[in-house]
Amino acid sequence: MKNFTIMFTCSGGGLSAELRRRILATSKYNIKIIAVDNKVSKNAQIFCDQFALVPLGDEKEYTSRIEELVVQHKINMVMPCSDEEALSLSKEREKIEKHNCILTCVNYEVLKILSSKINTYNFLKENNIQSPVFYEVNSLIELEESVSLLLEKNIDVVVKPSSGRGGRNVSIISKNNNKGCISYSQFIKNNLKLYNNFFPLIVMEKLKEPIYDIDLLSWKGDIKRSVVRRRINPNIPNDGHIIENITSMHDLAKNLAKIFNLSWLYDCDVMMDSKGTPMILEINPRPSGSVAVTIAAGINFIDDMIDLSEDKNIDLKSLPDGKIIIPYMALE
Repeated sequence: MKNFTIMFTCSGGGLSAELRRRILATSKYNIKIIAVDNKVSKNAQIFCDQFALVPLGDEKEYTSRIEELVVQHKINMVMPCSDEEALSLSKEREKIEKHNCILTCVNYEVLKILSSKINTYNFLKENNIQSPVFYEVNSLIELEESVSLLLEKNIDVVVKPSSGRGGRNVSIISKNNNKGCISYSQFIKNNLKLYNNFFPLIVMEKLKEPIYDIDLLSWKGDIKRSVVRRRINPNIPNDGHIIENITSMHDLAKNLAKIFNLSWLYDCDVMMDSKGTPMILEINPRPSGSVAVTIAAGINFIDDMIDLSEDKNIDLKSLPDGKIIIPYMALE
């Protein structure tokens, strides 16, 4: 059994420990895990061989600290698990790769596109990939006007920063007092000025549930495997998923891998428009922590990545369609 040492960053994340536990339990390789995070926590320190503190991903010393650990532990592969860390490491990837260590993300220029929702949506449009109706806004006046314009078309509206994660600093506005939404007058009175420090913003149509995560494994633009997971609780991604084999979403993953020329593992969030067409909500420039769900379902993406790094064919197991996975964290 081959020995292989992997560093996982952002090791204190919600499902990070569950991810490491699943990898150690199911890998066909003899995996040694080096977990790193910017603070000490029980979640960050379990299910690994070594734990180390590192600076935040956007701090100047971050990449040099990762390089130091790569040398110290003879690490074979570094997997960035947060946006900032992926961007920082890709920008100075030679510091990692000169030590015969694999950095599992594409080049910095592509990651810069993926880390901005506006840049991502524009790139999708340029490449004829269906994307939501949206506007880029850079002032409070533009924000007010664009929200009003969509509401006049009886379209519920989402306002959010172009760069950011999940549901942070998000407003959902409806003309018809729909559930979970605020009115236009409430938005103007209570929320409008809160966005003064978040430009550029994206103002877009509200997409329909359910919410899907697609795990996308690619090599030089060629899709190797994609897994579609429907969230059991749309508002809490770590509450569990149902694996679903949806052809249109696998086709979408194939197209994304091609147009961005992706290598390695990524996560994208998908919802539906009013006609039931899958629409990209966002593409993350790194894997999701909830990929632990996919590994628990029997698809070990980490083994696949090691195989790809050694020019081996990956084992294309059939997808466990309909399988429900509730991760350990959701049961605590």
